[in-house]
Amino acid sequence: MVFCKKQYRKLLKYSQQLEKGGKHLSDICKSDYRELLRYSAKTYAQLEWESRDSYAELMDHFLNGKISEGTLKIEFLEIQKSHEQVQQVLESNLIILSPNPNSDHLADLIDELYWVLEDLSVDSTLSLEELGSLIK
Repeated sequence: MVFCKKQYRKLLKYSQQLEKGGKHLSDICKSDYRELLRYSAKTYAQLEWESRDSYAELMDHFLNGKISEGTLKIEFLEIQKSHEQVQQVLESNLIILSPNPNSDHLADLIDELYWVLEDLSVDSTLSLEELGSLIK
């Protein structure tokens, strides 16, 4: 997908206009809605890219025993929650970020890490060493 700021802004504006009228883009044009979702995912991936040092520091603290598994999960989710809030502000104000070409790769890695942490919530039978080897 080619990232076109002009098209993204157009879809955001259209979606916002529809919502003011009590309608939703997904009900009007599914292809436009899917395109908007792809642009939104690119924006979220860019926010993760910009926070890569925070993720790395968090993982370093966990792997070196400076924080617990619980703290790792909480801080990881706090980073993601802040991304969601920033993305909402950006989109509501029609501010479009230019994505870094590597942001999708990092987003995939962060997504995998998220699911490892989710699995730990469900099945916390992994030792710290096993979790550390999954993360490395």
